[in-house]
Amino acid sequence: MLVVAVVAALAVITSMPSPVSAAGAHQATRVHNDSGSLFIRLLDVPVVAANDPRARQYIVDNLAPGDVIHRRVELLNTTGATLHVAVYPDAAHISHGSFIGAPGHTVNDLVTWTRLAQPTVDLPAGARMNDTVTIAVPRDAPPGERYGVIWA
Repeated sequence: MLVVAVVAALAVITSMPSPVSAAGAHQATRVHNDSGSLFIRLLDVPVVAANDPRARQYIVDNLAPGDVIHRRVELLNTTGATLHVAVYPDAAHISHGSFIGAPGHTVNDLVTWTRLAQPTVDLPAGARMNDTVTIAVPRDAPPGERYGVIWA
């Protein structure tokens, strides 16, 4: 049985200025069991965020109401069996300087704005696949910071 692991941290600040994007990465998070691992990582660091160290680990964006962004994640199964993987957004918060993902399925604004193109997948042994995270901020979203994680 695989343990739930943080895939990517999300932080979205809704405001009126033009968005400044920083996103995801070449650093993988992995879930390990006795027969292999499930790795997941963010792909594609936007050119405008190339010098932002957070861009290698997180999706961090300052978005205006009505903005939509897309980021890719990669899943890799190094176990000897096909894995049924659910990939989904969940709420998070910052506590004492640490970014903490909520357990289970905790909803906040960011979670309701976030979708995965393939929220479940059967990933064969040794296979990898890409999925797309879409964050669509509603036109009537109030200003503020929202935090979330992507769990697999």
